[in-house]
Amino acid sequence: VREKIVDLFPSLAPEKPMPYLDELCVEHLLTMTTGHDHDVRYDPEDGYDEDDGVRFFLHDPIAKKPGTYFCYNQMATYTLSAIVTKLTGQTLCEYLTPRLFDPLGIENPPWQICSKGRNLGYTGLMLNTSEIAKLGILHLNRGVYEGKRLVSAEWIDKSGQALADTTPHKDGPDNEYG
Repeated sequence: VREKIVDLFPSLAPEKPMPYLDELCVEHLLTMTTGHDHDVRYDPEDGYDEDDGVRFFLHDPIAKKPGTYFCYNQMATYTLSAIVTKLTGQTLCEYLTPRLFDPLGIENPPWQICSKGRNLGYTGLMLNTSEIAKLGILHLNRGVYEGKRLVSAEWIDKSGQALADTTPHKDGPDNEYG
């Protein structure tokens, strides 16, 4: 979680460093505390080359120190999906299947893939109500499902804590709940 995003995608970072970009790490993407003061939106289906989605994210100005401010950020989760694909050679869905979906009994979950072969991360995972309930049960049981630990209790606990400033937000009240 401490890996720097610019170290993962050095060729996609701006030539001239922007404030805070070199501090941005995987944990900030996971917690949506990237320091952006707006939802960074990009549609990789627009036909740009395969790295443009991540490049777009890395070139979007960061307004606040990463880790200090929550803002829902679609491109944070898209970039996480790109990181998983880069490091494992698998889509995010392929990576999660034996680790999360199979143990939860979620078979072949459809997850939208962009034209670059990446799961979008921020949208397009289609689960039915009982499958979503399994994720809720996993969370309620602090990462354990049917006696098997799938997610660390520490991560579950952290996910319910206030991690950064969430008040008031120009993009509306959804961003005030972090």
